[in-house]
Amino acid sequence: MNNKNFYLLYGEDKAILNKEISNLKNKLMITDDDVIYYDIEEVENIIEEALTISMFSPNKFIIIDSTSFISEKKEIKNIKLLEDYFEHYNPNSYLVFISNKDSIDSRKKLVKLISSKGITKKVEATDEYLNKYIKDYLTSNNYNMNNLDITYFMTRVGNNINNITNELDKLMLYKEKDKGNE
Repeated sequence: MNNKNFYLLYGEDKAILNKEISNLKNKLMITDDDVIYYDIEEVENIIEEALTISMFSPNKFIIIDSTSFISEKKEIKNIKLLEDYFEHYNPNSYLVFISNKDSIDSRKKLVKLISSKGITKKVEATDEYLNKYIKDYLTSNNYNMNNLDITYFMTRVGNNINNITNELDKLMLYKEKDKGNE
């Protein structure tokens, strides 16, 4: 049975990864004050933090950079502590393991543990995702672009969210006088 307290999110585009984390925080009604960042090498601290009840809010959202242990040949020293925690976890703590690589090694103990107990998701920029992102970004700034122009724009700028955002900002500056028109 998959648990909604453990996540593994991976993908090369950090902006999309951060957007996915933000969406997850919103879905779980987590505030920025409830977010804690760790590196996977700090297993003892992660477990202690996850088991400790928060004084100020009901939930904890622990983001763990796991890139080096999910994609490379490194092993986690205290993986047994994580295995034990996964069996007896605090339901008010959410562990989000992230990797800034395009793929993960499914043979790794940590990947197997998360996959069997939680949710594993590759986050990437699909054309549909980028199209929606462009439309939403333009709309939030009171601009419009038709679908044909969006398709052409995407072929010119690629699929990196930061690059797309920068190029849209330039276009909006250039078209300041035409705001709200197609």
